[in-house]
Amino acid sequence: MLTMASDSATATVRSERITPRMIYTLVILVLVGIFSFIDRQIITILLEPIKQDIHLSDTEMGLLTGMAFAAVYLFASFPLARWTDRSDRRVVLAFCVALWSLMTAASGFAHVFWQLCAARAGVAAGEAGANPVSQSLVADIFPLHFRAKAMAALTIGPALGIFAGLFLGGWLATAWSWRAAFVIVGAPGLVLSAVIWLTIRDPRAKPTAATFVDEPSLWTKIAILWRIPTFRLAMIGLGFHSVSGYAWTGWAPTFLIRVHGMSLTDIGLWLGLSTASGVILGGVITGAIADRLGANDPRWYGWLPWYGTLAACVLAVLFALTPSPGMSIMLFLPMMAAIATWGAPTYALAQYVVDGRSRALAAAVVGFFSSFLGTGLGPLVVGALNDLLAPHFGQEAIRYSLLLTLPSLFLGGVFYLAASRTAKADFAAAADRRIEEQRQLSRALQQ
Repeated sequence: MLTMASDSATATVRSERITPRMIYTLVILVLVGIFSFIDRQIITILLEPIKQDIHLSDTEMGLLTGMAFAAVYLFASFPLARWTDRSDRRVVLAFCVALWSLMTAASGFAHVFWQLCAARAGVAAGEAGANPVSQSLVADIFPLHFRAKAMAALTIGPALGIFAGLFLGGWLATAWSWRAAFVIVGAPGLVLSAVIWLTIRDPRAKPTAATFVDEPSLWTKIAILWRIPTFRLAMIGLGFHSVSGYAWTGWAPTFLIRVHGMSLTDIGLWLGLSTASGVILGGVITGAIADRLGANDPRWYGWLPWYGTLAACVLAVLFALTPSPGMSIMLFLPMMAAIATWGAPTYALAQYVVDGRSRALAAAVVGFFSSFLGTGLGPLVVGALNDLLAPHFGQEAIRYSLLLTLPSLFLGGVFYLAASRTAKADFAAAADRRIEEQRQLSRALQQ
C-alpha cells in the first residue's frame, strides 16, 4: 500500500489539530473566491443587455468573456505567483482583491468595446493572484490529511460567487441597468481587501535575500514541474476540460434566453442556484473522497475527474436537447457537479508534488490551464460558432455550438485517466523528496 510519506512523517502530520485561526483563514479565502467569481461571472448574465446597448457581435462578446480576460490573466499570473512565493502573501492578496474590485466597478462606465475590454483586463490582472495565494496558504496551513478537504472548501467560493453573480446581475440589471450592476458588485471587494490586510497572517517565515541565492529561475522551475508526468498529464487534461466547462457556464444564461425565452431574473435565481449547488456538491464530495481514497492510492486523483467527465458529457447532451426550460435547469445541477470533480483532486495533486517555495507557482500553472485556456477559448469558440451557425439555425445555433465543445471535455477526461497511471510513482518520489529535505534541514540545524 502506498502512503504519502514515511510512517513517522504521516503520524506527525495527522497529529496536528485544526485551530480556529486555520478555519478563520480558510473562511476569508472562501470569501475571496466568492468575490472573485461574482466579479468574473456577472458579465455572463449581462451579455444580452450589453450587446444591445453597445451593439456587439457574439464573437466580440466571446472575446469580452474570454480572451480579453484570459490573456491578461496569463501574463499576470506568473509574475504574481513569483511575488507570492517571495513575499508576504497577505499583502499580495489584499492588493489583488482591491484591484479587481475597482476594475469591476469601472466596467459600469464603459461606453465602447475597448473600454469594457480594458476593464475586464484589469479584473483579470487582479484575479490572477487569488488562486496562487489561496492554494499556497492552504497547503502551508493545513496538515496533509485535511488538505484535499480544505482545497474542496476553496471550490465553494467560486460556486457561491457564480450564483451571486448570476442572481445579482439579473436582478440589478432588471431593477436598474447593467452598468449599475457592475458598480454595485465591485464596491464590497474594497472592504474585503482591508479585512485581509488587517487580519490575515502568513505562517511562512519571511524570506531573506540569502533564501533565493541558489533558487532556479522561473522558467527552470516550470520546466521541473513539467517533467513530472502526473502533473503534466493532469494539466493537459485540465486545459481540454476547462475549454468546454467555461463554454457551458459562460453561455448557459444566453442559451436559456434564446432557446427557452427565460427572463434575466429567473435565470439569475434558478440557474445560479443550480450552478452553485452543483459545484459545491461536486467539489465537497470529491474532496472528501480524494482525502479518504487518495491517501492510500493516489490514482484516485486522476480517476475522479475521469468518472466525472463521463457523467458530465451525458448530462450536457440532455441539457442542450431537452425542450423544457425547467428540465434544463434541473439537469444543470448534476452536470455542474460532474464537471466540478476536477477541482479538489487537481489542486491537491499540484500542491503535493512541489516544494514549499513553488506552491504559488504550481497554482499559477493550474490557473493557466483552467483560466487561460478555459476562460480564453471556451466562450470565444462558442461565440464564433454562434455567428457561423446563426444563418442556418437562427436562435437555436447556440444549442449546437455548445454541443460541439463536448469532445474537448471528453478528451480532458482521457488525460486525467492517463495521469492516474503515473500517480503512484510520482507521489512516492515526492514523498521521498520531502523526507530527504527534512533530513537536510535537521542536519543543518544541528551544525
